[in-house]
Amino acid sequence: MTAMELATASQYSIGVKILVLNNEFQGMVQQLQDLFYENRHSHTRMVNPDFVLLARSMGVHAIRCERMEDLESKMKEFLEYDGSRPVLMECLVEKNEHVFPMVPAGTALHDQLLHPNLRETAKKSN
Repeated sequence: MTAMELATASQYSIGVKILVLNNEFQGMVQQLQDLFYENRHSHTRMVNPDFVLLARSMGVHAIRCERMEDLESKMKEFLEYDGSRPVLMECLVEKNEHVFPMVPAGTALHDQLLHPNLRETAKKSN
């Protein structure tokens, strides 16, 4: 939560792989505000640091993927990194995409929300 974990992983040569899906929002909060509060956003936009520079400043190998066309090669580099040190990959992603399935607060697992495309598929299969 503070990024200092990067320094610890680097200091002790822990070969952890860190994937940052950066949509420049507090994604979970934005999703709740979109779905349950009529898109009224309050304090969800983030002013993030340059995660690649931050990671590199701590001795962490860092990769940024900004374009879909580069995803395969960048992901290959990320996954095949030798594990002798930590590696961070930042992917810039769509700002308004939601994460599903989602279980709204106070509900049971069987009340989970599916992506709109999957809801249609689920209706047809029932």
